[in-house]
Amino acid sequence: MEENGELARRYYGYAPQDMLDVEWLRLTAAPAEAYALRKAAFDAYVRGCGRDIEDENKEIDLGLQELQKKKRLTQADYIYKGSLAGLSKKESLFCCPGEIEDLYKVYLRANGFDKQEADD
Repeated sequence: MEENGELARRYYGYAPQDMLDVEWLRLTAAPAEAYALRKAAFDAYVRGCGRDIEDENKEIDLGLQELQKKKRLTQADYIYKGSLAGLSKKESLFCCPGEIEDLYKVYLRANGFDKQEADD
């Protein structure tokens, strides 16, 4: 694992360093440091395995990202839109996002705020 780490450092342009060997570590490390060394090695291993590797050539759909940002409803949005449609706070939170949006559209149409009717 240490060798792979050193090779990765060199690949990224860092200056080469001597690799640690087990014998040197046994001679220089105090017995009280054994747990801390094992924990540091394990933590480094977990961080290395858990990193996200993204494909550099992967296309990013900006339109989809914008749509996903617009479609996120907060809890306050649910309660507000549900209350306009005549639902209680509890009823609003138990509804699916599609139901809240449909009820909100009905409210807008009923009160003359629908954009589609203004365009026609």
